Amino acid sequence: MVELDLHGTKHNEVSRKLENFLYEHIQKGTSEVRVITGISLEMKKIVTNIVEPYNMSVNDEWGNFGCLIIKMT
Repeated sequence: MVELDLHGTKHNEVSRKLENFLYEHIQKGTSEVRVITGISLEMKKIVTNIVEPYNMSVNDEWGNFGCLIIKMT
C-alpha cells in the first residue's frame, strides 16, 4: 500500500503535503493510501479535516493507532 509519512511535519505544512499526495494518487487511480501520523490526536484531526471535503473515508489502521487508512474511491 502507498503511504505518506508525516513524522516531523509541522501542523501548518500537513495540508500542502497531504493534498499533493492525494492528488498524485487520485491521478494514478490508487484506491487507498496509508498516512502515518504517529499517535498525535491533533495530527489525525488535521488529516481527517483535510480529507473530509473530498468524501473519502478515514479510519485508524487496525492494530496500528499511528496510521490512518484513506479510502479514495
